[in-house]
Amino acid sequence: MYYNEEIEKIFQVQISYINIILDDFFNNLKGIPLQTKELITYSVLNGGKRIRPLFLINVISEYNYNKIIGLKEAIIALELMHCASLIHDDLPAIDNDDFRRGKLTLHKKYGEGLAILAGDALQIMPFNILSSIEDINIAIDLIKILSSKAGIEGMIGGQILDISNIENFNQIYNIMILKTSSLFEASLMMGGIIAKLEDKQIKNLEEIGRNIGLLFQILDDEKDKKKDEKSNIFRYASNDTIENLKIQLINSIILNMKNNFDSRFYARYRWLLVNKFGFNGDLFE
Repeated sequence: MYYNEEIEKIFQVQISYINIILDDFFNNLKGIPLQTKELITYSVLNGGKRIRPLFLINVISEYNYNKIIGLKEAIIALELMHCASLIHDDLPAIDNDDFRRGKLTLHKKYGEGLAILAGDALQIMPFNILSSIEDINIAIDLIKILSSKAGIEGMIGGQILDISNIENFNQIYNIMILKTSSLFEASLMMGGIIAKLEDKQIKNLEEIGRNIGLLFQILDDEKDKKKDEKSNIFRYASNDTIENLKIQLINSIILNMKNNFDSRFYARYRWLLVNKFGFNGDLFE
């Protein structure tokens, strides 16, 4: 694994910060039935890796997080949306999974009806949270990004295609971009909005997020023992083809980061890709 003591400390602080603000959000959540709170808390505070919030927060070079307008709200909104997608993915009508992160999936623990409603709630809550940001321009931009990337043009659109007929590599590749890459794109773009980057840089972040999401899904499919499933990319291309695709994606990410962002930005995301995704650090030299 790639190790850098300074960056390691930064990420420890970031993960603690993300978990603290999620805990605080649920501790201070008032005015909803206890059962509803129990459902959504079970889904969000159950040991997730917080990868997407980490990608968001590392766009920002400032480390005084509590003073950054919109950061807390964006982190919470992004993680709630991701957890909503997992609840719906796990349902019998879609992936029919019994366990998530070592625990019973929500529908196995509480029933299918309540799981559907909890997922619906977690998809709506992010927009109410983002609308509370004091800078209205930041709030509007973040809402536009998340609604686009999580909606029918992105994550949900990809999920619809995923449960339809898949016949070839191009179809599964497009599904991966929509279903998986979209929230990675959102995380980086939202970080760019909060950091007040230029439009061109935010477009670069969108491309980086797309390629990172594709890598993430390829690695997930590679680990999956059920490679005969229709939504696994290894069913539609040879190992050599996919290995070449991984190298192309990595090279594209490296060039984009090095050409458009500073060395600290690249170092932080290199750490994430090596230590959170499990890539060989030599690929990023």
